[in-house]
Amino acid sequence: MSLLVALAVGALFAAGLNTMLRRDLFRVVCGTVLITNAAIFAIVALDPVRRQVPRLPVADPALVADPLAQAVALTALVIGFGTSVFLLFVVLAVVRTHTTLDVADLATAEREEREES
Repeated sequence: MSLLVALAVGALFAAGLNTMLRRDLFRVVCGTVLITNAAIFAIVALDPVRRQVPRLPVADPALVADPLAQAVALTALVIGFGTSVFLLFVVLAVVRTHTTLDVADLATAEREEREES
């Protein structure tokens, strides 16, 4: 099962990296989100199973999950969401100022502005 999870994490990471390497800024943001989600999926799914007795009495101790991995994943989700919103606002600001999302067009516009001044 962990091989299947590792392949899924690898596929998500590869798709995110492939999307990030495009020339469109929106796709760069989407690739960042995919890579973040791949890391969170890896944290949750590949959490090592610990054979410790739970702190609270339960009927079947094998069904109790480790809360540390869940807390780290929740924290990573919140940070990833905040980063995604920030990147989308940056992309929105770039669109409003330069009216394009193409990285090559942005580089050309910046080079022309530098030559003018």
